[in-house]
Amino acid sequence: MDISASASSQVAASVDTVSPEFLAQRQRMKICADLYAGAEGMRQAGVEYVERGDGESAKAYATRLARPALLNSFKRTIEYMRGQVFQRNVSLGEDAGEAFEAWAENVDHQGNNLTTWGAKTFEAGLRDGVVFVLADYSRVQLRTAESGAVEWLDEATGEWRPKTQQADAEQGWSPYLVRVEAGDVLDVWTETQDGRDTVTHFRYMEHGLEPSPLSVWSRQDVWRIHAWWADRWQKYVKHGVSGQWELETEGPNQLGIVPVTVFMPGEQAGPSSARPALADLADLNRRHWAASCGHCELMEYVRRPVWFGRAIGRIRNPDGTESDVVVGAGRMISAEDPQADLKSVGVDSAAVTASAQELESLKNEMAMYGLQLLQPKNGKQTATEVDRSASENNCTLAAWALKFQDALENCLHDVALWWGMDDGPSCSVNNVFSRQAKDDYLLEMYRAGAVSLESYLSLLKQTGTLPDDFDIEAEAEKTARSTMMNGASTGIASLASMLNGGKPKEPEPEEPKQSAPQEEQEA
Repeated sequence: MDISASASSQVAASVDTVSPEFLAQRQRMKICADLYAGAEGMRQAGVEYVERGDGESAKAYATRLARPALLNSFKRTIEYMRGQVFQRNVSLGEDAGEAFEAWAENVDHQGNNLTTWGAKTFEAGLRDGVVFVLADYSRVQLRTAESGAVEWLDEATGEWRPKTQQADAEQGWSPYLVRVEAGDVLDVWTETQDGRDTVTHFRYMEHGLEPSPLSVWSRQDVWRIHAWWADRWQKYVKHGVSGQWELETEGPNQLGIVPVTVFMPGEQAGPSSARPALADLADLNRRHWAASCGHCELMEYVRRPVWFGRAIGRIRNPDGTESDVVVGAGRMISAEDPQADLKSVGVDSAAVTASAQELESLKNEMAMYGLQLLQPKNGKQTATEVDRSASENNCTLAAWALKFQDALENCLHDVALWWGMDDGPSCSVNNVFSRQAKDDYLLEMYRAGAVSLESYLSLLKQTGTLPDDFDIEAEAEKTARSTMMNGASTGIASLASMLNGGKPKEPEPEEPKQSAPQEEQEA
């Protein structure tokens, strides 16, 4: 959410300055954000991912980008991983009281429960490599009394009253979680305190819309910057791109800490930044997009080849006028010159085959990448060992799930601090994925056309679903013979059903042919 904010020298830095660390983070995340925006995002990126040819006009280049469909394996893989982790609800531990149980039904003051909110936060972390969670609180003026108790200011009477759970319930106050994506962060400061990295300053920007003062029928953009320190917080506001930043409100931070939790599934690149967790898959997807643009352009030359004409001249019409030669279906071209010639300049079939093979290879690599996230970390194993390893939670996705569980417990700790408690409850996030999860992922990729039938069977052999001696070529021959015998294909879905425990659809029996009448037989 960069509105002309840029990192500069310390002297010129202002509240909206983006630190060098997060400028670099935004650059690392760009391909991930563009893929998440779909084909439109990739087309808008243009030459960043698909080279424009020398002498190629802007119109021709735009047409070339508009032809292919985006096979978004990057987004589909992240969504699938999110679905595996959150196929079961996030559950609070037995140490959670009624207050936490009720709070978990609306953790962000927007109606999202802990599972729904957690799934979106987990997905953002996988996409960007890192995501932040701020435990904020309903705005109320607080202070710490001499006795150490927290008090709140009753503005109606001007009196300071004890801040208790009963007061929270009566006034409608409660902590809430704010998901801050890495692209919205301006800066994070950390220090080592008691042997661990601690956030000492956190600043991020959010965008919204508010009624415009110019018309009751329009709205204007508004940006806000939230800045936190261990002892205070501030909020700045800016209306419109040309507006100026103004301090909107501020107050003391009663917690004594910056209540920010970091979930970082990606490879750490800086104190608070990371390389996207699936950066390699995003790069494969980028290569597939570029190859798709080239392949579709190549196929246009196959469907509409270049024509070479010699000594044809112009076409003489019946009314005596002349017109240019137009090549197309249903047209006849004649020429009086004996040297005249007209032929199409076709595309080498080998080039088309090589281009298609490149696309297929990239599809298989993307499918295999997602599968590897569900594989055990200690190399190739038998099917029995894979099942046992899955139950021991030693795959990459399970490690990310456990890391997210720790992050959630840190968030609950900060929520408890707002309520005056020493610590929050434990929680549990699903981190057990059976071999069926791998097979489901492969079947989804196969149905989406991301891998061929041959590649699908080969990958099933690698996961242990099919035996090592399963002959893919022999199975293909059996399928072909079945197709010829039945007069119609038994269907890919039927074969996929067989490989996943289902029963194939039996071909409908042919009706017996009726015998001809006796007289016709004798005749």
